[in-house]
Amino acid sequence: MRVDAGIAEGDAIGVYYDPLLAKLIAHAPSREEALRRMRHALERTAVLGVRTNRAWLHRVLGHPEVLAGRFDNTFLERHAAQFAEPAAARAAREQKARAVAAVALALQRRERAAAGAPAQPRPPGLPAGWRLHRSEDQWVDLEALWPGGPTSAPPAPPPAPEPAPQAAARTERARPAPPGRVRYRWTGPQSWLLVPQESADGLVPPPEQGGWQVELLHAELEPGAAGSAALRALELEIDGQARRWLVAIKDERIWVQGGAAETELRVLPRLPAGGQGGADGTPGPGGAHLATAPMPGRVLRVLVEPGAVLEPHAPLVILESMKTELTVSAAHPGVVRAVLVQPGEQVQAGAPLVELDGGEGAPAAAPEQGAPAGAGGAAAAGP
Repeated sequence: MRVDAGIAEGDAIGVYYDPLLAKLIAHAPSREEALRRMRHALERTAVLGVRTNRAWLHRVLGHPEVLAGRFDNTFLERHAAQFAEPAAARAAREQKARAVAAVALALQRRERAAAGAPAQPRPPGLPAGWRLHRSEDQWVDLEALWPGGPTSAPPAPPPAPEPAPQAAARTERARPAPPGRVRYRWTGPQSWLLVPQESADGLVPPPEQGGWQVELLHAELEPGAAGSAALRALELEIDGQARRWLVAIKDERIWVQGGAAETELRVLPRLPAGGQGGADGTPGPGGAHLATAPMPGRVLRVLVEPGAVLEPHAPLVILESMKTELTVSAAHPGVVRAVLVQPGEQVQAGAPLVELDGGEGAPAAAPEQGAPAGAGGAAAAGP
């Protein structure tokens, strides 16, 4: 294998040049062996912090027509649907990534405590949390991110009916929880019992009712440059299956890579905070929402004005980034409260573009075209 690359950990990936990050070149005595080496190299290559086409390349190189050498200039267009990640596969990937992220966060907290790091101050008015009996199971809320903002959270489930008396024992300690909650319990110095998903009625059961057994087999921590995310390699056995994972944590963002796919997660605050609507489309005062830029770019055209009534998927703004035009649309109906950008303006990923009123759900930015490889951010690379 040969790698031609010009990036290093901490480099900023801008929008003013070709988004090529690196080239992986495989050579072998046969085509089959070269493709096998290339797919293996893609699985072992980590570029965390920016969204790349690494997983897509891995799927393309495994297609039977590519393996047989039967493809032409229209091949990718004709087979595009086969190279998109199925919804079920994406849900399973995000679920497993949340489990791995919860373990990485638990290890990080334990290491900080052992190093004597000061504990996070407790908000005024909250009790200390002292308990007479066994400590409560730990939990963390993790939101999966994708170009355009969070997309993995399913709609809120309908209210669950009151359990029948005979079923009360089964759900005695189940708790309502938002999408993406992971509940876990330490069962040993290097092991956990973990529940990474909600049940159908929107409740997270206690770990002993359907949890995963997780064992830490090996861990390596590779500190990065000052201010960058540390790259952590974890070998975990999850329900009897051992696998190597790469995890990078920086502030509230976590990147988890397993094989050819990676998942970007955000740790949600344990306590709600007031203030303005979030850049991910979370509501602010008066029911306002923000449509945001899914990636860095230049505003080409603004397609709405204040007071405009929007249907679902109505186009709002057209951005240009990496020589690609990207239409940002409203994910839900609503009314334009304010336009926050103008043509020619350069914006960063997550920058608010349009403020929207009302509508059901959060009308966050919904890009109609996938982001190209290398869409802005800070790179964290490793073998």
